[in-house]
Amino acid sequence: MVVLAVALVITASILVHVLFSKHVSDLTIELLAAIIAVVLVVASVGVTIHFQVRSETEREYRVELFRQKLELYKDTIACVTKADDDGVIDDHEIEEMRNYARMTALVGNRELVKSLAEFLSVVEQSRSITREEEQGSFRSVLQEMRNDLGVVEGDVREYVKRLMKT
Repeated sequence: MVVLAVALVITASILVHVLFSKHVSDLTIELLAAIIAVVLVVASVGVTIHFQVRSETEREYRVELFRQKLELYKDTIACVTKADDDGVIDDHEIEEMRNYARMTALVGNRELVKSLAEFLSVVEQSRSITREEEQGSFRSVLQEMRNDLGVVEGDVREYVKRLMKT
């Protein structure tokens, strides 16, 4: 589209140069200048609309992706906290958490996927979501979800620790 606009400008300038180098009536020059102006305006409006549509499409995509991430992260958190309600995490609950982690891997950033993998490894070994160490903790997963969404600031790991069952 940009190439088309540049080509139009170059063609128009060559045409104007040729017209002014010949003896042509003033009315003809004014009509051709008006036609060239209209073509340039239409071309520039077309380019503007093209980029505006592209920008709007990308914005809609980002909004929908954010909504999908938020919903998936809420479901993942609900799955993990539900699994820990009775204090015992069985194989079925681990597999359900793993399924949510796989879906999260599709839309989550690298650090979130890494944190989820570490967390699931720890849960599989310890059969608990409570952990003192930061690496592989549910607190770390929550913080990475917040970071991935990019709309909330601050590190809440220490505060989340207080919300966990001990």
